Amino acid sequence: MRATAQTEECTKVMILLSRAAGPMTAIQIAERLGLGGSHETKRRQVRAIIKQLREEGEWIVSTNWDGYWLTEDAAVWRKFLEQEKIEAKQLIGEVQRRQKMITDRFGQGYLFSPGGKSTGIG
Repeated sequence: MRATAQTEECTKVMILLSRAAGPMTAIQIAERLGLGGSHETKRRQVRAIIKQLREEGEWIVSTNWDGYWLTEDAAVWRKFLEQEKIEAKQLIGEVQRRQKMITDRFGQGYLFSPGGKSTGIG
């Protein structure tokens, strides 16, 4: 039952974006779809719909400040995808730094201060 609702929502989002004069925020889309819940819940629901549409091949571009819009311009789509790659790499870097912090906290790295001098532990 939810898959059918998701499909209907996807169709409605495509209609909204194709008729929009410019970018639409997630909240604007959620309100037009009649989605319920908190502000953040609405945004998550719209992100899930947009994700599904992108996986189906729709060129939906977004920015944090403008919102979502459809493009048929391959250069705009490529630029968007390149930015997505950069953000993914940044996220991976953050995760790797956090994982290293675990080692530094519980492993060998914890025995030394940031300046490389012994802390006197152990």
